[in-house]
Amino acid sequence: MPVRHIHMSPADAKRLGVRDRDRVSVAVDSEGRDVVFGDVVVRVSPEFRLELHLDTDEGNAAGVREGMTATLVHVTR
Repeated sequence: MPVRHIHMSPADAKRLGVRDRDRVSVAVDSEGRDVVFGDVVVRVSPEFRLELHLDTDEGNAAGVREGMTATLVHVTR
């Protein structure tokens, strides 16, 4: 099973105060199905743009759709 993860550039990582391979929690407000996804791995590369990748079943169950905004709520090192 793929691991939940966030792709981001080094500039985004610096702005958000995270590093490659940190684990974070991410809150998504999805119209009545608000959810916090835990254990999300941060992946940093100059090739990446900021994007959260979830398992399809998890995303569908939470009503997550492309283009929605998520909020970083916790960082674990």
